[in-house]
Amino acid sequence: IDCDSLIHLRSGGRRNLRVRFHVDWPKFQAQLELRAEVGQTLLHVLLEHAEREGLTGERLVRFSLDELRRALEERSALGREIKDAFNAIEKTLLFLDEHDVIKLEKGLAIFRQAMTMEVLDEAKGRRYSRGDYRPLEEHYGQRVCQIHAMGRYVDEAHKSLDGGRRYVQDYFSLESPEFARHYFGDDPEVLERATSRESFAAIVESLRNPAQEQIVTAPKDRNMLVLAGPGSGKTRVVIHRCAYLLRVERIRPENILVICFNRSAMHELRVRLRDLVGTRLARQVAMLTYHALALRLTERSMAERAQAAGEERIDLDSIIDEANRRLRGEETVVGVEPDELRDRLLSGFEYVLVDEYQDIDARQYELITHIARRSEEGQEADRRAAILAVGDDDQSIYEWREASVRFLRRFEEEFGARRHYLVENYRSTRRIVEASNALIRYNADRLKVDRPIRVNVGRSEDPAGGEWESLDPFARGRVSLIEVEDDDAQARSVVAELERLRGLDRAPDWQKFAILGRTHDELVGVRALLELSGVPIRRALPDGLPPLWRIREFARLLCELKNKGASNVSIPRLRAQLDRVCGATSCWTAMADRMLAGHEVELGAASCGAVDVLEALHRGLADHHRSHIVGDGALLSTVHAAKGLEFDHVLVLGGGWNRGPDGRNHRPGGSVATPWGDRHAASAGDYGSDEERRLYYVAMTRARKTLTLFDRQDDPLAYAQEVAGTHVRLRRPDVVRDSPRQSVGTAYTMLGMKDLYLDFAGRKPRKHQIHRSLKRLQTGDAVQLRSAGNGRVLVLDSRRTAVARLANSAADVWAQSRLQQVDEVRVVGIASRTRDDCASEFQDGIVVSEWELPILEVRHRSVVRE
Repeated sequence: IDCDSLIHLRSGGRRNLRVRFHVDWPKFQAQLELRAEVGQTLLHVLLEHAEREGLTGERLVRFSLDELRRALEERSALGREIKDAFNAIEKTLLFLDEHDVIKLEKGLAIFRQAMTMEVLDEAKGRRYSRGDYRPLEEHYGQRVCQIHAMGRYVDEAHKSLDGGRRYVQDYFSLESPEFARHYFGDDPEVLERATSRESFAAIVESLRNPAQEQIVTAPKDRNMLVLAGPGSGKTRVVIHRCAYLLRVERIRPENILVICFNRSAMHELRVRLRDLVGTRLARQVAMLTYHALALRLTERSMAERAQAAGEERIDLDSIIDEANRRLRGEETVVGVEPDELRDRLLSGFEYVLVDEYQDIDARQYELITHIARRSEEGQEADRRAAILAVGDDDQSIYEWREASVRFLRRFEEEFGARRHYLVENYRSTRRIVEASNALIRYNADRLKVDRPIRVNVGRSEDPAGGEWESLDPFARGRVSLIEVEDDDAQARSVVAELERLRGLDRAPDWQKFAILGRTHDELVGVRALLELSGVPIRRALPDGLPPLWRIREFARLLCELKNKGASNVSIPRLRAQLDRVCGATSCWTAMADRMLAGHEVELGAASCGAVDVLEALHRGLADHHRSHIVGDGALLSTVHAAKGLEFDHVLVLGGGWNRGPDGRNHRPGGSVATPWGDRHAASAGDYGSDEERRLYYVAMTRARKTLTLFDRQDDPLAYAQEVAGTHVRLRRPDVVRDSPRQSVGTAYTMLGMKDLYLDFAGRKPRKHQIHRSLKRLQTGDAVQLRSAGNGRVLVLDSRRTAVARLANSAADVWAQSRLQQVDEVRVVGIASRTRDDCASEFQDGIVVSEWELPILEVRHRSVVRE
């Protein structure tokens, strides 16, 4: 019985096998049952031996193959079905031995031919040189050459039959050097590469950058640290290095691990790798975020964690901690020793490529260290993974969550990594690069201190301000530094500058613009005026939302997939039906479509398991916990949320940039000259921490064509003097202030789960009007806040039906006087809640199993007198 001959197995990646049956399922199932019966019969004979000899514990049993054959033949059913009894016994005993059911003591030679090795006397004690291995190198070199020779034959035969015959004759009659000169004289090095000329050109020669080529084509087992400036091709190097390992070095795709900082970066990497090496190879490479990698190592599901978390967000860091504990051997798995478990989890990862390395923290560094096998003392070097780490110490802006530049240095020291630099900027104009360099040079202890960023060679002769040197008669391609009085004047200046730049752009599109602030507070006034001016915006929602799988559109999509169980789904078809499945067209439906499009890249357009799509969506939703970008238009965002993005036109708001390491505003004493005179009480380099300066540097380097910086008199820009130079144009806008000096400001407040009486609708029977009203309510709908007396505040829909009630704490804040300042209340999302979410002491009053409640955003006025 040989089940292996009934199916064909093919690798589908590190954790997947593609199975094709050579027979129908009933026959395959019958063979499996037959193998199980044979195993039971053989074990019965062996146990009888042990019992007769009175053996206990681990027992050594002697038997003969003939005895086992007779036992099979005595069972008439087995005797008739087994054509080769000895073959069945051999395969069954080996299977039982492999799975530690029995142990064949010195008995494997019965089934496997032995090999006798004899060391010649003259070889004893000698050391082998490279020359001893040259014949083997020549063998593999000839194999590569033969592959190219066959490819060239196809080309010659395609041209003409005579050409093909002549080629074959030359191949067998000419000496190898002469044959190579005749047919490959224009590119003899192609014969040394295990890939086609076209593939090598796409992977290596297309880079047209010596520094990038050196990294991509470095020896495969080398550890490398790439210090790369903004817009220098960090992601490109990671992708082309991966493609080089696959196509040129012929590394198995399941042996390569690419670690990305977030899922959007992961999807982009997958698409670009697919363009270089094709869909099949690209899909087999393990391309994961840190959290997805940790889930794989702990063999856990994000969907299960979401269910366990309930209304709380998943602690993603705890997932990495759990993976590290398992790899340290601190978590036990029944039947598996710690060392064996580590080997099982990490086996196969031989090449690791890490993007955005400057953003990793201690737990992520430990995870990478485990993968590299550095934690095992005395382990052989050839069992360690080769790592490429790409990062920029000047863009390390996550110290608040314990990320640190020191891990770049530790990696270089502990892994013996060779340092490389990428300092050619392909993104920004020379003026923007000059201004950015002027700022970041004030930071201490930089890794690229003697490697300033410069525009790439291909643009070295372009105008310093790019095409906008002629398009913009006012700034002429220079960085604009605009002084404004306060937040109100800044908002007016931003709108005016947006309209001015858009009017000059040859292809005006709001998607090209980004307005970046230090925090959400700096964005409020600008957002209010942009909305009043009719400018479409994209924005990151602040905290206050429940976990995204609780939002109606996502909850319905996940339920649809969960109900499909083990069946398959087509992601393109699911995307086409998304409005029906989610029950609405909203910003959340659009986000779901973007996520599914990314998963389509990961899982393919063909039908795939609904369970796989469900898990992929849960992982994507968990990764969106820090920022939820909604809308369509100019991006209005904090700098942290915009990291990794780039735009033609970037406007960086003033306000909040005088912070020190403790996060508080610092204004050192002492009057010095500044671009605006003596009003700044500090000298260049005195304001803020290194991380704050890196954050401002990240904001500046998002710009491709124009960069506008704002400096508020009421909160002076810490870095105005540092960026000043011939690359900057100082400006004061013509913005007329209202008189007298009183401005009516606008504020936005999110009313989330903590602000609502969560069980309000749950205490109403299913036939109550509130449930029908909630079902009609959609994201984006306008609602009203109304006082109901006794300190209670209700949320009314357009039909004046109460669909929610504020919690007592929120109702106290929104007293009658403040309700009069409300301009508009809109639904941001609709969350789901179940009876099981309630504490046990409150469940008795709940009369429905599940219900919904609206998450709200209030736009209201705040009067500021000066």
